[in-house]
Amino acid sequence: MALVGFLLALTGGASSPYFPLYPLAVIGSAFAVRPGATLITGVAAIFGWVVIVGIDTGQLRVTPETLDGASLRLAALGVATIMGVVLTQSLKRSTERLTELALTDPLTGLRNRAVLPDTLRLFHSLAERTARPYSVLALDLDGLKTINDSIGRDAGDRAIVAAADAVRAVVRATDVPIRTGGDEFIVLLPDTRTDGARIVGERIRAALAVHTGATLSIGAAGWAKGAAPAAVLTATDDALYRAKREGRKRTVAWLEAYLPADRLP
Repeated sequence: MALVGFLLALTGGASSPYFPLYPLAVIGSAFAVRPGATLITGVAAIFGWVVIVGIDTGQLRVTPETLDGASLRLAALGVATIMGVVLTQSLKRSTERLTELALTDPLTGLRNRAVLPDTLRLFHSLAERTARPYSVLALDLDGLKTINDSIGRDAGDRAIVAAADAVRAVVRATDVPIRTGGDEFIVLLPDTRTDGARIVGERIRAALAVHTGATLSIGAAGWAKGAAPAAVLTATDDALYRAKREGRKRTVAWLEAYLPADRLP
Protein backbone atom coordinates (compact mmCIF):
# COMPACT_ATOMS: atom_id res chain seq x y z
CA MET A 1 0.00 0.00 0.00
CA ALA A 2 2.87 2.39 0.81
CA LEU A 3 4.49 1.61 -2.55
CA VAL A 4 1.27 2.40 -4.41
CA GLY A 5 0.94 5.69 -2.56
CA PHE A 6 4.56 6.53 -3.40
CA LEU A 7 3.91 5.71 -7.07
CA LEU A 8 0.87 8.00 -7.14
CA ALA A 9 2.86 10.82 -5.54
CA LEU A 10 5.54 10.48 -8.24
CA THR A 11 3.13 10.26 -11.18
CA GLY A 12 0.82 13.20 -10.75
CA GLY A 13 -0.50 12.97 -7.21
CA ALA A 14 -4.26 13.47 -7.14
CA SER A 15 -4.43 13.27 -10.94
CA SER A 16 -2.18 10.20 -11.31
CA PRO A 17 -3.37 7.72 -13.97
CA TYR A 18 -2.34 4.90 -11.67
CA PHE A 19 -5.02 5.65 -9.08
CA PRO A 20 -6.95 2.38 -9.88
CA LEU A 21 -4.04 0.51 -8.30
CA TYR A 22 -5.06 1.97 -4.93
CA PRO A 23 -8.52 0.37 -4.59
CA LEU A 24 -7.20 -2.80 -6.25
CA ALA A 25 -4.50 -3.02 -3.56
CA VAL A 26 -7.16 -2.66 -0.85
CA ILE A 27 -9.28 -5.43 -2.37
CA GLY A 28 -6.19 -7.57 -2.97
CA SER A 29 -5.26 -7.35 0.71
CA ALA A 30 -8.39 -9.39 1.44
CA PHE A 31 -6.58 -12.47 0.12
CA ALA A 32 -3.74 -12.11 2.61
CA VAL A 33 -5.09 -10.66 5.84
CA ARG A 34 -8.04 -10.86 8.21
CA PRO A 35 -11.19 -8.68 8.03
CA GLY A 36 -9.93 -6.28 10.69
CA ALA A 37 -6.60 -5.85 8.92
CA THR A 38 -8.39 -5.27 5.61
CA LEU A 39 -10.45 -2.51 7.23
CA ILE A 40 -7.29 -0.91 8.62
CA THR A 41 -5.69 -1.13 5.17
CA GLY A 42 -8.69 0.60 3.58
CA VAL A 43 -8.71 3.38 6.18
CA ALA A 44 -4.95 3.84 5.68
CA ALA A 45 -5.50 4.07 1.92
CA ILE A 46 -8.18 6.74 2.37
CA PHE A 47 -5.93 8.69 4.75
CA GLY A 48 -3.02 8.35 2.33
CA TRP A 49 -5.15 9.66 -0.53
CA VAL A 50 -6.22 12.64 1.57
CA VAL A 51 -2.54 13.40 2.24
CA ILE A 52 -1.73 13.08 -1.47
CA VAL A 53 -4.52 15.52 -2.32
CA GLY A 54 -3.25 17.94 0.32
CA ILE A 55 0.28 17.77 -1.03
CA ASP A 56 -0.97 18.16 -4.61
CA THR A 57 -2.94 21.30 -3.77
CA GLY A 58 -0.07 22.74 -1.78
CA GLN A 59 -2.13 23.16 1.36
CA LEU A 60 -0.97 21.95 4.75
CA ARG A 61 -4.56 21.67 5.93
CA VAL A 62 -6.95 19.61 3.83
CA THR A 63 -10.40 21.20 3.59
CA PRO A 64 -13.66 20.00 2.05
CA GLU A 65 -12.95 22.36 -0.87
CA THR A 66 -9.63 20.69 -1.64
CA LEU A 67 -11.28 17.27 -1.50
CA ASP A 68 -14.20 18.25 -3.70
CA GLY A 69 -12.50 17.20 -6.92
CA ALA A 70 -11.31 13.94 -5.37
CA SER A 71 -14.68 12.89 -3.96
CA LEU A 72 -15.29 10.17 -6.55
CA ARG A 73 -11.90 8.63 -5.90
CA LEU A 74 -12.45 8.76 -2.15
CA ALA A 75 -15.78 7.05 -2.68
CA ALA A 76 -14.02 4.40 -4.78
CA LEU A 77 -11.59 3.75 -1.94
CA GLY A 78 -14.47 3.48 0.52
CA VAL A 79 -16.27 0.97 -1.70
CA ALA A 80 -13.02 -0.98 -2.17
CA THR A 81 -12.58 -1.11 1.62
CA ILE A 82 -16.09 -2.48 2.14
CA MET A 83 -15.63 -4.99 -0.68
CA GLY A 84 -12.31 -6.07 0.81
CA VAL A 85 -13.79 -6.68 4.25
CA VAL A 86 -16.74 -8.62 2.80
CA LEU A 87 -14.39 -10.66 0.60
CA THR A 88 -12.09 -11.44 3.53
CA GLN A 89 -15.00 -12.67 5.63
CA SER A 90 -16.28 -14.79 2.74
CA LEU A 91 -12.84 -16.31 2.18
CA LYS A 92 -12.52 -17.05 5.90
CA ARG A 93 -15.90 -18.82 6.00
CA SER A 94 -15.08 -20.79 2.85
CA THR A 95 -11.71 -21.86 4.23
CA GLU A 96 -13.26 -22.96 7.51
CA ARG A 97 -15.94 -24.90 5.64
CA LEU A 98 -13.39 -26.63 3.40
CA THR A 99 -11.29 -27.53 6.44
CA GLU A 100 -14.34 -28.94 8.19
CA LEU A 101 -15.25 -31.02 5.13
CA ALA A 102 -11.69 -32.31 4.83
CA LEU A 103 -11.77 -33.59 8.42
CA THR A 104 -15.31 -35.01 8.42
CA ASP A 105 -16.45 -38.46 7.31
CA PRO A 106 -19.26 -37.82 4.80
CA LEU A 107 -21.29 -40.93 5.69
CA THR A 108 -21.43 -40.64 9.48
CA GLY A 109 -20.55 -37.01 10.19
CA LEU A 110 -17.83 -38.12 12.59
CA ARG A 111 -14.25 -36.98 12.26
CA ASN A 112 -12.20 -38.97 9.76
CA ARG A 113 -8.84 -40.65 10.25
CA ALA A 114 -6.94 -37.49 9.27
CA VAL A 115 -7.52 -36.06 12.76
CA LEU A 116 -6.26 -39.13 14.61
CA PRO A 117 -2.47 -38.53 14.67
CA ASP A 118 -2.61 -34.91 15.87
CA THR A 119 -5.41 -35.50 18.39
CA LEU A 120 -3.67 -38.54 19.82
CA ARG A 121 -0.41 -36.60 20.15
CA LEU A 122 -2.28 -33.81 21.95
CA PHE A 123 -3.91 -36.21 24.42
CA HIS A 124 -0.58 -37.93 24.98
CA SER A 125 1.23 -34.65 25.59
CA LEU A 126 -1.38 -33.59 28.14
CA ALA A 127 -1.12 -36.95 29.88
CA GLU A 128 2.68 -36.70 30.07
CA ARG A 129 2.51 -33.20 31.55
CA THR A 130 -0.38 -33.69 33.97
CA ALA A 131 -0.36 -37.46 34.65
CA ARG A 132 -4.07 -37.46 33.78
CA PRO A 133 -4.60 -40.58 31.67
CA TYR A 134 -6.42 -41.01 28.42
CA SER A 135 -7.84 -44.16 26.85
CA VAL A 136 -8.62 -45.38 23.37
CA LEU A 137 -11.49 -47.54 22.13
CA ALA A 138 -11.29 -49.46 18.86
CA LEU A 139 -14.70 -50.53 17.53
CA ASP A 140 -15.55 -52.94 14.74
CA LEU A 141 -19.09 -53.58 13.51
CA ASP A 142 -19.76 -57.32 13.58
CA GLY A 143 -20.92 -59.01 10.40
CA LEU A 144 -20.83 -56.05 8.02
CA LYS A 145 -19.69 -58.23 5.11
CA THR A 146 -22.65 -60.53 5.67
CA ILE A 147 -25.01 -57.53 5.70
CA ASN A 148 -23.51 -56.17 2.48
CA ASP A 149 -23.64 -59.55 0.74
CA SER A 150 -27.11 -60.57 1.87
CA ILE A 151 -29.05 -57.31 2.01
CA GLY A 152 -26.95 -54.82 0.09
CA ARG A 153 -24.45 -52.04 0.65
CA ASP A 154 -27.18 -49.52 1.47
CA ALA A 155 -28.12 -51.67 4.46
CA GLY A 156 -24.44 -51.88 5.37
CA ASP A 157 -24.16 -48.10 5.24
CA ARG A 158 -27.22 -47.79 7.48
CA ALA A 159 -25.59 -50.14 9.98
CA ILE A 160 -22.42 -48.03 9.96
CA VAL A 161 -24.44 -44.86 10.51
CA ALA A 162 -26.34 -46.56 13.36
CA ALA A 163 -23.02 -47.49 14.99
CA ALA A 164 -21.83 -43.89 14.67
CA ASP A 165 -25.09 -42.65 16.20
CA ALA A 166 -24.66 -45.05 19.12
CA VAL A 167 -21.17 -43.69 19.71
CA ARG A 168 -22.43 -40.10 19.58
CA ALA A 169 -25.23 -40.91 22.03
CA VAL A 170 -22.78 -42.15 24.67
CA VAL A 171 -19.56 -40.16 24.45
CA ARG A 172 -18.93 -36.84 26.16
CA ALA A 173 -18.37 -33.52 24.43
CA THR A 174 -14.65 -33.78 25.21
CA ASP A 175 -14.30 -37.25 23.64
CA VAL A 176 -13.26 -37.58 20.01
CA PRO A 177 -15.04 -40.28 17.97
CA ILE A 178 -13.41 -41.04 14.61
CA ARG A 179 -14.39 -43.26 11.72
CA THR A 180 -11.11 -44.68 10.52
CA GLY A 181 -12.61 -46.52 7.54
CA GLY A 182 -15.18 -49.15 6.59
CA ASP A 183 -16.83 -50.44 9.75
CA GLU A 184 -13.98 -49.37 12.04
CA PHE A 185 -14.04 -46.58 14.59
CA ILE A 186 -11.68 -45.09 17.15
CA VAL A 187 -12.81 -43.13 20.20
CA LEU A 188 -10.28 -41.05 22.13
CA LEU A 189 -11.29 -40.55 25.75
CA PRO A 190 -9.42 -37.90 27.77
CA ASP A 191 -9.24 -38.14 31.56
CA THR A 192 -10.32 -41.78 31.38
CA ARG A 193 -8.63 -44.91 32.67
CA THR A 194 -8.89 -48.23 30.89
CA ASP A 195 -11.56 -49.61 33.18
CA GLY A 196 -13.65 -46.50 32.53
CA ALA A 197 -13.11 -46.91 28.78
CA ARG A 198 -14.43 -50.46 28.98
CA ILE A 199 -17.63 -49.17 30.61
CA VAL A 200 -18.01 -46.63 27.80
CA GLY A 201 -17.54 -49.42 25.26
CA GLU A 202 -20.28 -51.49 26.86
CA ARG A 203 -22.63 -48.51 26.85
CA ILE A 204 -22.01 -48.00 23.15
CA ARG A 205 -22.70 -51.66 22.44
CA ALA A 206 -25.94 -51.48 24.43
CA ALA A 207 -27.06 -48.29 22.66
CA LEU A 208 -26.55 -49.89 19.25
CA ALA A 209 -28.26 -53.16 20.21
CA VAL A 210 -31.35 -51.38 21.53
CA HIS A 211 -32.04 -49.59 18.26
CA THR A 212 -30.82 -52.02 15.61
CA GLY A 213 -29.89 -55.36 17.12
CA ALA A 214 -26.47 -55.02 15.50
CA THR A 215 -23.38 -55.81 17.55
CA LEU A 216 -19.89 -54.44 18.02
CA SER A 217 -16.54 -55.87 19.00
CA ILE A 218 -14.56 -53.36 21.03
CA GLY A 219 -11.03 -53.16 22.37
CA ALA A 220 -9.95 -50.74 25.08
CA ALA A 221 -6.52 -49.67 26.26
CA GLY A 222 -5.20 -46.75 28.26
CA TRP A 223 -2.09 -44.68 28.64
CA ALA A 224 0.33 -45.47 31.43
CA LYS A 225 3.57 -43.78 32.34
CA GLY A 226 6.12 -44.57 29.64
CA ALA A 227 3.56 -45.70 27.05
CA ALA A 228 4.01 -44.08 23.63
CA PRO A 229 0.96 -43.15 21.55
CA ALA A 230 1.72 -45.92 19.04
CA ALA A 231 1.92 -48.45 21.88
CA VAL A 232 -1.52 -47.43 23.15
CA LEU A 233 -3.01 -47.85 19.66
CA THR A 234 -1.30 -51.22 19.27
CA ALA A 235 -2.64 -52.39 22.61
CA THR A 236 -6.14 -51.21 21.66
CA ASP A 237 -6.00 -53.12 18.38
CA ASP A 238 -4.74 -56.24 20.16
CA ALA A 239 -7.62 -56.01 22.63
CA LEU A 240 -10.06 -55.66 19.71
CA TYR A 241 -8.64 -58.74 17.99
CA ARG A 242 -8.98 -60.66 21.22
CA ALA A 243 -12.65 -59.59 21.44
CA LYS A 244 -13.15 -61.02 17.96
CA ARG A 245 -11.32 -64.24 18.80
CA GLU A 246 -13.49 -64.74 21.87
CA GLY A 247 -16.68 -64.62 19.83
CA ARG A 248 -17.28 -60.92 19.11
CA LYS A 249 -20.18 -58.99 20.75
CA ARG A 250 -18.03 -57.87 23.64
CA THR A 251 -15.59 -55.28 24.98
CA VAL A 252 -12.12 -56.45 25.96
CA ALA A 253 -9.86 -54.16 27.96
CA TRP A 254 -6.10 -54.38 28.09
CA LEU A 255 -5.09 -52.95 31.44
CA GLU A 256 -1.34 -52.90 30.72
CA ALA A 257 -1.03 -50.95 27.50
CA TYR A 258 2.67 -50.34 28.02
CA LEU A 259 3.58 -54.05 27.87
CA PRO A 260 4.48 -55.96 24.69
CA ALA A 261 1.58 -57.46 22.75
CA ASP A 262 2.54 -61.02 23.73
CA ARG A 263 1.89 -60.10 27.38
CA LEU A 264 -1.86 -59.69 26.84
CA PRO A 265 -3.75 -61.26 29.74
